[in-house]
Amino acid sequence: MTQAHAPSYPQPSVDLRHRITVVEFTRMFESGVFPDRLRLELLDGELFEMNPMLEPHMGAMWNLSDELPAKLGKVARVGSQLPIDVIDDVYSAPEPDFVIIARERYTGPRIQASEVSLLIEVSASSLEKDRGRKLPLYARNGVLEVWIINTDENQLEVYRKPSGQQYLERTIHLPGEEVAPLEFPEISIRWW
Repeated sequence: MTQAHAPSYPQPSVDLRHRITVVEFTRMFESGVFPDRLRLELLDGELFEMNPMLEPHMGAMWNLSDELPAKLGKVARVGSQLPIDVIDDVYSAPEPDFVIIARERYTGPRIQASEVSLLIEVSASSLEKDRGRKLPLYARNGVLEVWIINTDENQLEVYRKPSGQQYLERTIHLPGEEVAPLEFPEISIRWW
């Protein structure tokens, strides 16, 4: 008597995942896969739901929405919550709170990381993601300067000199200390 054996198939890895590309994400968004009010950000092939803006995040956004165009408007384009294209990564489309690009470098409407003068992240509940996932991505793509407004500690973290996946220079500023962007040293910004 012959015994039948079930065919054997390779077992999938426990960590089997599919990373979503920017192209796939865009197609899904355009085809209506996601609910209208759902705000998503693609980082390293993973979708992250963006938290609703609450205090103190809203306060910082209002202040910077007035301050940045008023101070930088003649020399730079200022955009808010716009995705940027990163050169080395087809799996990420970060959406910083503010993007500042020198007027002579802006090629729009899509924003290239190589054009960016300054990115600003307002971090209330997203500090770990902004430092751990987004900062290395910005450094890898040569973004000259990143500011993280750490609302929990009421301070500004300024990152400069990108090298590999990190910034070689990090300074901390407290309320009352205006800071001038590296590319526009004659213009001080009231960030608090």
